[in-house]
Amino acid sequence: MFRLLLFALLALAACRPDAPPETPPSIVRILNFWQAAAGTLAGAPQTWRFAGRSGDVVRLRALGQNVTLALLAEDGTPLGQGGQIETALPADGLYTVLVSGSGPYELGLSYADRPNPADSTPSPLPEVVGVPTPTPPYYAALGDLIGALASGETRTGAFAGAGERHVYTFTGRAGQYAAITMRRISGSTDPVLTLYGPDGGALAIDDNSGGERAAFLRNIRLPADGTYSIQAGGDDFIGGYELSLLTGASAFPVTPTLIVRPTPTPIFDILTPTFAAPADGRLSDHIPAFGVLTRPGDVARYAVEAAAGSVISLGVRAAAGSELIPRLELYNPLGEQVATASGATPGSEGEALIPALDTAEAGVYLAYITAENGTTGEFIVAYGQGSTREDVRRGRIEPDQPVDAGLSLRAARDLWSLFLRAGDEISAAARPSGAGVELSLELVAPDGALVAQGSRAAGDEDTTIPSARAPVTGLYYLRVAAFGARADYSLVWRAINLSPTPTPPPGLVPVLLVDDFAPRDVYLFYPFQGQAGEQVEVRVVAQPGGALDPVAALVAPDGALLLEVDDVEGSLNPYFIVTLPADGTYRVRVNGYLSVGVFELAVSRLAR
Repeated sequence: MFRLLLFALLALAACRPDAPPETPPSIVRILNFWQAAAGTLAGAPQTWRFAGRSGDVVRLRALGQNVTLALLAEDGTPLGQGGQIETALPADGLYTVLVSGSGPYELGLSYADRPNPADSTPSPLPEVVGVPTPTPPYYAALGDLIGALASGETRTGAFAGAGERHVYTFTGRAGQYAAITMRRISGSTDPVLTLYGPDGGALAIDDNSGGERAAFLRNIRLPADGTYSIQAGGDDFIGGYELSLLTGASAFPVTPTLIVRPTPTPIFDILTPTFAAPADGRLSDHIPAFGVLTRPGDVARYAVEAAAGSVISLGVRAAAGSELIPRLELYNPLGEQVATASGATPGSEGEALIPALDTAEAGVYLAYITAENGTTGEFIVAYGQGSTREDVRRGRIEPDQPVDAGLSLRAARDLWSLFLRAGDEISAAARPSGAGVELSLELVAPDGALVAQGSRAAGDEDTTIPSARAPVTGLYYLRVAAFGARADYSLVWRAINLSPTPTPPPGLVPVLLVDDFAPRDVYLFYPFQGQAGEQVEVRVVAQPGGALDPVAALVAPDGALLLEVDDVEGSLNPYFIVTLPADGTYRVRVNGYLSVGVFELAVSRLAR
């Protein structure tokens, strides 16, 4: 997190209103540890900046006639002045060095409490130093620059202290492939690799996918010409390491590993996540979200989008163990109240439900949630297009094995999963247990597309899908609803014709494997490179016996949230396989739902 914070500081420093003035702004330079810098003063002071950590003891030294240095903290507080400054930095952040005087000068920045990593023994700052080869200005926020790395070269290094990170650079061309390996050769260091592009953005990260805790970035397709930076870390452990780089015009051969699971899990694209953390308070269709009212009088606001003449449903209920009695008010895009509901209303069963509302205006509708009778607590809110508001996952249903179930929530629909191969032809039927109930039945493809919709013949209680053919291989869903009512029902599906050639199991090519700790209320991001049409598997596994309930999400290169997954098929550990829509840098977002703990994140590419 520190490296991301400092990179953001570097990117924003030039526009800070309280930053030291520069004349002109183009003279602002980045000052790197253990690297000499040079300039010429012609009246106005020159400004240099570097990223530092709290407690670091730094030494600044200027060589030149009539040259004076001034060191300023990020908030402008003076930390030292003179031809040489040695001080402990008060906080993590971006520091400013003002150089005043006249004529040419040379400037050096070093740590006063540790040796130069390029030297075998500590040595003082040299009196005469040369100007270094230009390197990306942001790398100082990533760690200590070690040097350039050539394709086919292997370098060794060592971490002498916890939190130490080393930076290597290489020149790449757009479309090239890079393979980077980091292995431990001594001590207890746990290799961690992060690759940054010429613009300073993180492209890929890995911790353990190389085997025996080695880090391995495989076949990273470089997006642009320029200088790339490799950040090598030891995960706060000390010891020696070996770092290797290969670049080439084509991808390097990789042998996939066949999927082996204790319990066979079908390959599928997630239809919808179990729960969502709504961005900007916007609810997603049929995806429930958690909220909380901590004090009497608190108000929670959510937004939903609707087209003119459509039907939407919206509901709020108390979460398990919560004493909240919810109240719901809905306003149209004109600011007019169009519906209200209360969990205190007799017969509401504690839910505030607005079912099957006709929307006269197109646009954003605002839902306000408050509490009745001074109650507080957590709640679950959900909205849906149509007469249902929420999906309830019921698990797997096998062929020719009827199941008896009940719609436990009003205005909700049950989802039953079944694995089909491309070309499989099936039928399905749903029958209500009581009279006067009409069920709806739908078959939905792995990408969410409607494959078939059930119908009911005159005088027949069953809602049936006589025949439906699977267009692709994957996990399908049978959706059952009762048009806003609670109902018990039975459901069955049968195979009519099965595809004669089973789909062979895919192999997996590791993309990233990371062990980490999820703090409370913090999103963690892990980047990787993907190409349009690739299928990737994302799996997050909480440490056995721990309290973590992990949630995983996939963020597209343009920043859009592609999907968010919580519990899957009866497990608290999120898992999904998704087809990537575009080339670029994707990010897996991981957090704990009201929990903290250790987890392992694995991202793999499917190779068939």
